[in-house]
Amino acid sequence: MKQPVSNFLLYAVFGVFISGGYWFYQQLSAVSQSGQSAMPARQAAADRSRQERSLPATKGADSIHALLGFDYNITTEVVNNDQVELASSVFSGKLVLKRVPAQNNLDTSAPEKQGAAPFIWQGQILDGQLSQAGKTKQFDQAILFTAQYQEFVFNDINFLGLDAGHPANAVRYLLKQVSYDLKQPITIATATDIARYRYLQRDNRLNRELESREILHDTQPQALNISVEKVTEDWQLILDNNALPEALNNSLTTFYQSQDGGFAVKQRLTVTALDTTALEKINNGQEGSYNANANSSLVYQAPGLNVQADINSYEALMQALAKLATLPDEALAKSIGKYLIEHYSADELVKLMKMQENFGAENNDKLASLIIYSIQKNPEFAAEVTLVDLLEHPELETINKQRVIMSLGRFEAVSEHSLNRLQQLAQTSDNVLAHTAQLSIGTAARYNEQQKESVSDYLSGQLRQSDNKAVTLLAINNSGLNTLNAQAVNYLGDKSAAVNVALIKLLAKDPAYHEQLINYAIVSNQAKTIHALGRALAAKQLTLNPAQEQQISAQIDKTQTRVVKEQLLALLADEEQSW
Repeated sequence: MKQPVSNFLLYAVFGVFISGGYWFYQQLSAVSQSGQSAMPARQAAADRSRQERSLPATKGADSIHALLGFDYNITTEVVNNDQVELASSVFSGKLVLKRVPAQNNLDTSAPEKQGAAPFIWQGQILDGQLSQAGKTKQFDQAILFTAQYQEFVFNDINFLGLDAGHPANAVRYLLKQVSYDLKQPITIATATDIARYRYLQRDNRLNRELESREILHDTQPQALNISVEKVTEDWQLILDNNALPEALNNSLTTFYQSQDGGFAVKQRLTVTALDTTALEKINNGQEGSYNANANSSLVYQAPGLNVQADINSYEALMQALAKLATLPDEALAKSIGKYLIEHYSADELVKLMKMQENFGAENNDKLASLIIYSIQKNPEFAAEVTLVDLLEHPELETINKQRVIMSLGRFEAVSEHSLNRLQQLAQTSDNVLAHTAQLSIGTAARYNEQQKESVSDYLSGQLRQSDNKAVTLLAINNSGLNTLNAQAVNYLGDKSAAVNVALIKLLAKDPAYHEQLINYAIVSNQAKTIHALGRALAAKQLTLNPAQEQQISAQIDKTQTRVVKEQLLALLADEEQSW
């Protein structure tokens, strides 16, 4: 028997394709490129072929715009460790894109970029439908979007005001997957990771090699103890005679682990180019107004999902919590939290967390975690007040106070009310919650745009004044802000290894400081610092340059401390490390 369909499984997990959800950080929505290599002769020929295809041909005085079109099918299946299906969905439809002069684009919401391409691609999603829970929901109308398509890479994809939760946002991911670049790697960000690929061509077939993958642990609901264990994939793109995408097959399996066991999300993406006759026929019948809010009025209700649970009693509450404990569902959590905020005081919530009925004594810890998480999912002031009241309750266990503090850091509507309380805790040096509070203040900047400046000012002051700079640096790392890096780097070389380790974690994300980090760590004579550099190198796929390798070898010869020598040797162990 299948488990109840959950919003997390069919939206958050499906969110690998759908960008724009709150968990899926806004800054991860674009395809970026980096790296350099010589362009093969075959690619030069492909570029010439592409240019011939892309430039408008002329027939008399009439201009014929370049067209692209695809059939697509995205299948998502969730299975447990025994390969029993828990949930599934199929998203399918057609894409048609037409290249037009940029001045014909009616979306004037974005300022014109210097050196912008003279052409833009106007696209439509046609015959779109999503099937799940035994029901199929068809899109009521075509969905418009615009994109840039240069050097075989799609970017600047704009869905013109479409709601972030609409499944059509999956097309962003689809267009990234049919992109390729034989000259340099492409970095693709999804809901769960950031992966960097290098592309290889053999005849008309393309494969890609994974250069690096960073798992985004913060995108998983922490209260439910779910984490990504590993990711496997198989990608192959077939090109037509013009070096344009003809057929794509991409299989991606993400393995998740929780305290109750594991499950896997299997996703298969197939794309097939439409033939010229079908493409021109579809295009001739399609018109649209590509303004900035073209899709803002579109509303999509997924089939088979109960957006809100009907909770009106203690029994219904416990049933909902038990269901949430089985598989995460953000909408269910929000309904639970709303009921708790409206019907339970802080005293009653503390007592509820200790209830053994339905959960058992061994699961009290999980019950408390679910309650706190559910309250957090309601971005309103009443929820924030409830969390602060819980934090100050004398009978709430320390581990649950830590959970409340972390929830305040991730609270979407965090205000000065809770930030001030967290700052008070963080500056109480003898409080066991001080470090957690400082880290959560940093996290608040990542989850709440309005608090970024306030958090930045606070952390900058703490970096100057606080005795525990290591924790402050980790809080800056949590914030996702890079504006404090120039101030932070001044503490590289501190006598405290903890400070240097924290700096490596923070600055390894900023290429401007890579050389400085490497050169310092090599001569630091601190095993923990060198080990942190090794972990950063492995995670970021860093290549040591010849001079740095020689410096490490020389340092190994001079070092008398065994553990330091072992860590230096480890830096040279992996010949495939590269930034």
